[in-house]
Formats: sequence, C-alpha cells, structure tokens
Amino acid sequence: MMITLEWQINCSPETAFDLMADLRQETTWNEAALRADLTSDGPIRQGSTFRLVHERDKVNEATIACFERPSRLQFAIETDVMDIDANYSFEAHDDSTMFRATFEPTPKGIMRVLLPVLKPIIRREVTQHHREFSAACEARAAAAARKADAS
Repeated sequence: MMITLEWQINCSPETAFDLMADLRQETTWNEAALRADLTSDGPIRQGSTFRLVHERDKVNEATIACFERPSRLQFAIETDVMDIDANYSFEAHDDSTMFRATFEPTPKGIMRVLLPVLKPIIRREVTQHHREFSAACEARAAAAARKADAS
C-alpha cells in the first residue's frame, strides 16, 4: 500500500525542504506531534536521527536516509506497528514549489491484517498533516516577504 501526495506550495523549495528536514519543527505544523528531538549530533544531514512522540504516546524513530537540499529528502521511520519509507521531492515551479510525497508502510504483526482496512483513515490523516505542513511553509514564506519589505 503506497500513499502518494502532490500539490503546489506557495514558497521556495528551500523553505519547504528545511521545514520538513528538521523534524523538531513537526510540532509546529502537526497537531498530533507532541514532542520531537534530534537524537544525533551535529547539523541536520543524511544519517541524522529523531525521536518523535505523537498523540496516544506513539513513538517514532526517524532517520534521514537521503538529504539532497533543496530537492529530495527521504526518511526511514520505525514505529511499533510498521516501518515507513517516506520520500519527498521539492521542485521549483514558477514562484512556488511542486511538493510530492510517497509513503510506503511495511506493517508488523496484527497491522499486516488491519492495514488494508485502515488505509482510507491513514490516507486522510497523512493528507491532513501534510496540508498543515503546506500552510506552515506558506506562512513562513509570507513572514519572510513581510520582513524583507520592511527592510
């Protein structure tokens, strides 16, 4: 089961990439994210690791598997019930960004049976969270433009 998302975001690819790559920022755009910590040393790059706590105390461990700023980002995410390969691309399109995402879950245990039934719910939640991400990107871009105009 793969989930694919695609739409335009009114911001630069760099703005979208940077917000997504730093998973500590997920708490600013995903209401389900309660806490996010960088668990590796140094700047955010390929190999950086994060620990995220979501509602209902769901813990995710995420590793940046690919870091090609500002065009491509990939996370390998481990949870109790599934592993997720999350791929993002950010392509400049006029004055905006064409955002594409694919999520490929590998279920564990009972989730192997439940995943086909839960797919519509998971798709809806993933889409909603990434619409919130898009809104956060656009808000950051608008704030930066206002700051530049004031200078």
